[in-house]
Amino acid sequence: MHPVLLIPDGVGARNLVLGSFLTALAPQAGGLILHPIPEAHLAQYTTPWNGHYHWQKLLPYRETPLAATLRYSLGYAQMFWADTLSMRYTRAAGLKGGPSRRLMLRTARLLGRALASPRGIRFLDRRHCAEVARVSEVRDYQEVFRRSGATVLFCSHQRPLEILPAVVAARRLGIPTACSIFSWDNLTSKGRIAAPFDHFLVWSDLMRQELLRFYPEVKPKRVQVVGTPQFDPYADERLLWPREDFLRRLGADPLRPLVCYSGGDIGTCPEDPLHVDILLDLARSGEIQARPQVLVRPAPVDDGARYHRVRAKYPELIFAQPAWLHAEPGNWATCLPKAEDVQFLANLTQHAM
Repeated sequence: MHPVLLIPDGVGARNLVLGSFLTALAPQAGGLILHPIPEAHLAQYTTPWNGHYHWQKLLPYRETPLAATLRYSLGYAQMFWADTLSMRYTRAAGLKGGPSRRLMLRTARLLGRALASPRGIRFLDRRHCAEVARVSEVRDYQEVFRRSGATVLFCSHQRPLEILPAVVAARRLGIPTACSIFSWDNLTSKGRIAAPFDHFLVWSDLMRQELLRFYPEVKPKRVQVVGTPQFDPYADERLLWPREDFLRRLGADPLRPLVCYSGGDIGTCPEDPLHVDILLDLARSGEIQARPQVLVRPAPVDDGARYHRVRAKYPELIFAQPAWLHAEPGNWATCLPKAEDVQFLANLTQHAM
């Protein structure tokens, strides 16, 4: 077996590279890893494998205007046909961007509404893949796969646009493709899966039912329930630090309890700073017994700026800034996790009160 691992983002690097996946795979096969890791940080990811894997940067995908229109049309067709509550909310959102982009989105929405059926979706999918196949990146990936002797392609995330050329290239060569559905709500709250995979790995029986419902062209035997790798660190005792060591790294008092407040993203949890304010007021006034310390860890997609006021009001607040803020400005690919970040997350669940 000569697999191609398609890892388009930092979460995929955390799940597959920093976890046990490559260790389990290594005795059976080497393989090619397509990744977004900057050259300056690559050594810390590749060194443990002693050259067992070949690492290659993902090629930038330059989407044509027609491919963009077809992609959005496909997404709208999926949302009009599946018609979940979250999809209705997304459909109703205002169109953003300049005049040409709004015109493209308006056209895509009309086309998607007109073709909102399994047959119409399959038609759009074929046209979209045919348009994507024209870009040079597909030909480049085909050559890479031929040279590597690839026998299967596995993708860690079904939504990023960058995965399209590699998946289309694999399918044109007859290489089976598979992907892991990244999050529990992606099938019901997002548009169409970005690429036409052959096989799917899902979290649960419920997610399997949702996939077969919203993608009727997928055969049941091609959907496997395997759980999700992003929660593996919480059960991995090798990542745990002693409580005193963990609290020392935070600058916290090991003799006092710790309350952890894990923030959400700004869109779904806009009132997080208010909740933190209330929590700290209760802790400071003694209404919460045992004088607990409060640790706030914002969501990785939150730069933490919205907590500035509450941090100024409560200097005793312990604030775990998102690690990506220390990365290279403007380069999302440098926002990849390090082993210490994975350990930190595992310890939060162990030591928070």
